[in-house]
Amino acid sequence: MRFFVTVLLFFLLVPYNTCNAQGKYWVFFTDKDTTIQAPQVSNLTMANRAKSGLPEAQHSDLPVTFEYSDSLRNLGINIIHTSKWLNAVSVSGNSSDNLFILDTLDFVDKVEAIDPAIQLLPTELGTSDPNLYHAIEALNIADLATHGLDGSGIAIGIIDGGFLGAHKDESLSEILNSGRFLGYRNYIETDIDDPFTGKKSNQDDHGARVWRMIAGATKKMQFGLATGAEFYLARTDQGDKEYRGEEDNWIAAMEWMDSVGVRLINTSLGYSFGYDNPEENYLPEQVDGSFARITRVAQMAAEEKGLLLVVSAGNEGHNNFQVLSIPADAEYVFSIGSTSNGITLKQAFSSIGPEWLKYLKPDVSCFSNSGTSFSAPIITGLAACIMQYAPDYTNFEIMEVIRKSSNLYPYGNNYVGHGIPDAKKILELIDNMPPTESRVVQTISLPDGKDTYTIATGDRTAFFHKDSPTHVVAQGALSPDNGVIIVQRPEGVNFTTLVNSELLIELVWE
Repeated sequence: MRFFVTVLLFFLLVPYNTCNAQGKYWVFFTDKDTTIQAPQVSNLTMANRAKSGLPEAQHSDLPVTFEYSDSLRNLGINIIHTSKWLNAVSVSGNSSDNLFILDTLDFVDKVEAIDPAIQLLPTELGTSDPNLYHAIEALNIADLATHGLDGSGIAIGIIDGGFLGAHKDESLSEILNSGRFLGYRNYIETDIDDPFTGKKSNQDDHGARVWRMIAGATKKMQFGLATGAEFYLARTDQGDKEYRGEEDNWIAAMEWMDSVGVRLINTSLGYSFGYDNPEENYLPEQVDGSFARITRVAQMAAEEKGLLLVVSAGNEGHNNFQVLSIPADAEYVFSIGSTSNGITLKQAFSSIGPEWLKYLKPDVSCFSNSGTSFSAPIITGLAACIMQYAPDYTNFEIMEVIRKSSNLYPYGNNYVGHGIPDAKKILELIDNMPPTESRVVQTISLPDGKDTYTIATGDRTAFFHKDSPTHVVAQGALSPDNGVIIVQRPEGVNFTTLVNSELLIELVWE
């Protein structure tokens, strides 16, 4: 299993005669020409921002100053993408090009190598697609159908690796036949406009499978919840290569989707480690919510653009990296982990929220045996239904109501976040009704010296042993014996969360 990383380099500090390899770089400009009127964003984009209480026109919407980019072209610099959000352009070149003169230009603020390539989160061997409907079953979705909620009228963006063969997928045929596929951009093969055909390379159909888990349905089976939504697709990852240089594709796709009025975006891509060149790998401590450029752009999209970005937590949980892949570490993106089927335990592969973050990650989780790539789309579909039901809710309010509905709330942890969402509770919370709760939910403080706790229950019970309120040191399951379970306190554990269909209990060991 492979992953990826980023080490930010200022290429001007590296002697160019040491390597002639083609590279990609961000060139950041010092300012913008504020006398130029910003291009009009779409009416949908303005409406999305207004719903979140954000300014409709923003400085970051101003175009990059034409004279700056034109000057680079006149110097023979090859510009790939232009980012108005970052006030920068991405360029390509090597030691034979004129890159070395960039530090002499007074309108250039700084230059950074584009270090991380975007990598598809690898899938795990496990459950076949026909069994993935268990993921939506666990969300208690009956009330969504009762209210006619299917994401109708919501534009969803999918940034992924490829959509090869999606037109042959029976579960997506209704979307395609009804004209709800609205746009596509290919940032890898710029000469290929058809998203569904092309050469087969590693995981070029990954996006098609993600799409199915957001909105797919047949007459016999429902895979996703947003079966009535509209879609914009972007291919930003070349699956048969692990190299630095696709970050700007991802950012360009984000800006394009914002410009056409997309408010909800799913991305089952992530950064961690595993490149052919180990020097390109991230370090776990760099997963801190601010180090990586793509994390900062994801945070900007949420804070300044009113976008709800649903991101796979990553599949590093069973290796030495362990923690989230980037950009799932951004505070205001919605990071999704994977649980087992039928019990709220973290799947071995699902990434862990770093202990050093000041906020809880992942946010929530749901069932997947096939990697967090296929957990995030389920929550994306749920978010689309909430947008349909509560169109005035901001992206932050949507995330919060999903967290509050989840089965570990308010005892979330860095293994599965707040747990598995409950669609029925979400609608009750939106309607200001007391959410349905048939379980016993309580905090129990145990006296000093008491290292065991016995409780009556007929259900198999998940436990999370923690050394702090949110940091898990061990998880597992207890089966009842004659209608009771006995919990023993391990050394160094200060809190234990117990959860099943009957109870949610937080034990505080004194």
